Amino acid sequence: MGRLPRILIVTAGYGEGHNSAARGLATALEGRAEVLVHDPCAEGAPEFNEVLRQGYRMMTTYSPMLWDWVYRATERRDFTKETFNIMRKPEGALEERVADFQPDAIVSTYPLYPYFIERLRQRGNGVERSSPL
Repeated sequence: MGRLPRILIVTAGYGEGHNSAARGLATALEGRAEVLVHDPCAEGAPEFNEVLRQGYRMMTTYSPMLWDWVYRATERRDFTKETFNIMRKPEGALEERVADFQPDAIVSTYPLYPYFIERLRQRGNGVERSSPL
């Protein structure tokens, strides 16, 4: 019998929804795949990540209308044409994890990471084109 497929699940620790989804998927795949759950933001830019996490929690707790505005503003933004200098380190952390783990599939529970994955694919860094799940 061949090896189990390798599934890289990328998540982000802003709130708990992304992580809960990642953990749930990893649990569902136990015994059927080799799974690695990874947070590129926490690994690539830990200090900035913590500032963003705290800001997210403050906005969602004390100013949900501000969070709604931020959420809607980012929802309309086309991240395919943009790169933020601060996100280069998380994107680099994802690139390293892909190179080390060599996944058969990558699943993202955080909406920014598919843009990173697409840029990796365009650069030919071990990511082939596939359909989103």
